[in-house]
Amino acid sequence: MTGSPTVSEIHLLLIHLEYCCQIWNPNYNKDIDLGEGVQHRATMLITGMQNLSYDDTVKRLGLMRLNTRRLRSDLKYFSNLMMATKEDIAKNCLKEGVD
Repeated sequence: MTGSPTVSEIHLLLIHLEYCCQIWNPNYNKDIDLGEGVQHRATMLITGMQNLSYDDTVKRLGLMRLNTRRLRSDLKYFSNLMMATKEDIAKNCLKEGVD
């Protein structure tokens, strides 16, 4: 990037951050804060967002904090895991009844 970044360049960076938070789930607060800091700095580069707080900026852009995104992704994964387990149990019961 030369000069000030364009909205599309910032959007590309934010997409990568949102994607990576699903596969990178840090355990240490310093690592979590580091990821949030990257998103915070990226959002502050967008014209018109410099004077807003981080929370307001994230809301205006339709994003979530990376920590919230990680929690949501963990809950979705757990829910899918539970549903798959119920389906597997049902399939096994049907197989046993047919034999």
